[in-house]
This record gives sequence, structure tokens and C-alpha cells, in this order.
Amino acid sequence: MERLYLEYLPIIERAAARACRRYGLGREDTEDFTQDVKLKLWEDDCAVLRKHQGRSELTTYIVVVVNHALQDFINHRWGKWRPSEAARSLGDLATRFETLLIRDRRALREACEIVRMEGFQATDAQLSDLAARLPQRIPRPVETLTDFAGGSIGATGDSAPGLRYEPAAAESADERVMSQERSCRRQHALDALREARAALPPEDKLIVKMWSEGVSFADIARRLHCEQKAFYKRKERTFSQLRQALVKAGVSAEDVAELLSDAGS
Repeated sequence: MERLYLEYLPIIERAAARACRRYGLGREDTEDFTQDVKLKLWEDDCAVLRKHQGRSELTTYIVVVVNHALQDFINHRWGKWRPSEAARSLGDLATRFETLLIRDRRALREACEIVRMEGFQATDAQLSDLAARLPQRIPRPVETLTDFAGGSIGATGDSAPGLRYEPAAAESADERVMSQERSCRRQHALDALREARAALPPEDKLIVKMWSEGVSFADIARRLHCEQKAFYKRKERTFSQLRQALVKAGVSAEDVAELLSDAGS
């Protein structure tokens, strides 16, 4: 397991860096998280790696673990995300849309594509109007507070004597190109997932839609009055079909893992 860990260490580090960029974390937070997740995968004789059951590529499994670990890291630092009362009063679409825009820091266009991919019926104009009706919430901090000697203090959002914000480094031309490439790759992945989902039988589409809205698989089985063992076999078959369609469409293993990150749980 030690040799396996060392072999996949570059993949772990790349997955951690990619996840942190998605959330806009600064250099110090990215370094802290990367060390945390490497330790998590190393602990107890690589216990997390030992849990891999071979139902997916190990790279895909690692990306899922890293994404979940980052959410825990963010919740620990800045508190667990809660949708606003205004969003909840406007319904499921508004709640999901606010989560994408504020918690996940998605661009408006990308958030529009994601909610439609998840089954919500709304035009760009309707979603733009919805975004305007949502409260102006402050996103989670992505800057680091430092003292003038350069020591890390931690992001609190409060001003205090002797403290200053350390802005993120200016984006290089290479980083801008990489960002555009990631955006194009993400759009391709969303398009492929939408097509794969459209090809599913109606009840399988409903299973995927309910899962994308945060309903647990146990609750989905109860709502559809399905026997648990048969339902989980069907769930595995459905998501396996989605994964195969995404891979066939040229979607990378990391993007497949991100799109279907909770499907194996």
C-alpha cells in the first residue's frame, strides 16, 4: 500500500490543486488542504485506499475522496453551508441555484447549465431574474489574513490592528489559458451527461434527478417503493451506464468523478 500511495501521490496532489482552484482558495489554504488530504490517505496504513472496491478506476476514487475532503475542510474553516431563507422560500430551484452561485462559486452561465442538466426547467432569462432576487450573500473567504511579519493568522473576515489581507497572486497568461480549457472541458462534460441522461429509461431518469437534488438513495428507494437490494443493483447499473457514456464521449476520469462524485456512496 505504501508503494501504491507513492505511485499515486502526484495524482492526489493534482486533484487537490484542481479542487482548490474550483473553490478559489489561496496559496496557503491550498497548501494546508493538500497536506491534510495526503495525511488522510496515508493514515492507518492507507486505510482509505484499502476501501477501494474496484468498482471504478483508482484515479476516479481518489478524486472523489479529495472532493469530499475539501468540503469537510471548508466546512471546518468557515462553517457548514446553509441556503438562505429567501432561497428556501422560492423553492428547490432557487436553493440549488444559490448553492451553485455562492457556495460553489460557479459562474452564472455554468450554474444555469448545471441546474438544467439536473432536470430543472428554466430559461436563461428566468434564471438571471432568479439570481437577481436572491440575497447578496458574501462568499466564503478566499484570502488569507497575515500579520506584517508574514505569519498566517487565518481568514476571519474581521479587520484588526496589525493585520492585512494578502491578495491572491495575479493570474498568469498560462493560468488564463488553463482556466479556459477547464471551462471548455467542463461544458463538454455537462453536455455529455445531459445526453447520457436523456437516453435513460424514464424511472432511471427520475432516480438520477432525485439524487442530483440531494435525496439519499435509501430515501429514493422508499419513495419509489422499491425493495432495497433490487434498487441498489438498479442504481449501480444506471450510474455505470452514465459513466460508460461519459468515458465514451471523451470525458476525463477526473471530470466523471466530479460529476458523479456521490453516486458510489
